[in-house]
Amino acid sequence: MNLYKAKGDIKVPRKKGLGRGWWFESERHRLARMGIKTGRKVRGTSPRTTSTSSKYKQWIQGANLNPLFLKHFESKYGEIEGIRESAYGYGYEIETDEGSFLVFPDYDSAEQEAKEYIKDMLESEPELFNKDFLEAHTYISDTDKRIIATEEADNYVEDLTDEELLEKAGIDPDDYKDWDTAVEEAKDIVQDKVYDEWYEGLDDPIEFLCDEKGYYSREDLLQQPFIQLDIEGATDEVIALDGVAHFLATYDGDEQELDGFYIYRTN
Repeated sequence: MNLYKAKGDIKVPRKKGLGRGWWFESERHRLARMGIKTGRKVRGTSPRTTSTSSKYKQWIQGANLNPLFLKHFESKYGEIEGIRESAYGYGYEIETDEGSFLVFPDYDSAEQEAKEYIKDMLESEPELFNKDFLEAHTYISDTDKRIIATEEADNYVEDLTDEELLEKAGIDPDDYKDWDTAVEEAKDIVQDKVYDEWYEGLDDPIEFLCDEKGYYSREDLLQQPFIQLDIEGATDEVIALDGVAHFLATYDGDEQELDGFYIYRTN
């Protein structure tokens, strides 16, 4: 599967009629541009040479790349055929006649690219990750915790008789001026107790809702709308466990450095 989509292809189309490597123009074509027609190729002339900076000009404009690095890159990874911005914009994807590479100006940029990719996977394809790993990074927002705890407390007291409320609250109605006052006090006490149990229990939704309450299976709970995934925390852990190269260097999993740039082969 191709892990990256091209964004903003900055490669300039090669010009028709240029010579080898499309960086050199033959003498015959040069004369033709000047309006001088020749019936045959001009013999004994050499291709016009260009400086290193001119050779890579079409790619380095607007890019955090330099001609010397590209020259060194070609000598090691093959003749460059095109350069475009990486999927998340922190580096570049360089195509050569030997393969495809992701190149970043520093390690932080490479790490950020990997993090953005992992975040996308966690949001769109969480099933690609270990179930236990996902469970460890699930949570319920404070707002949802309060809503759920309130609903559970209200429902709980509604199902109890007055006598049950008094018993669970530990209230003796004879200590109050009348029965209704005792029951209302008992209701408040029981509601607060149930609310606190749920609010605190939801700090660990898997343990509380699946194991303690038995409301959901683990699979069903992860599908509930109030369950959220700590994307940032999960991403940081994935990077710490597997490393940047695991996600960027999809060809061989290796990270290489050249002239301060970080390089990952993708194909």
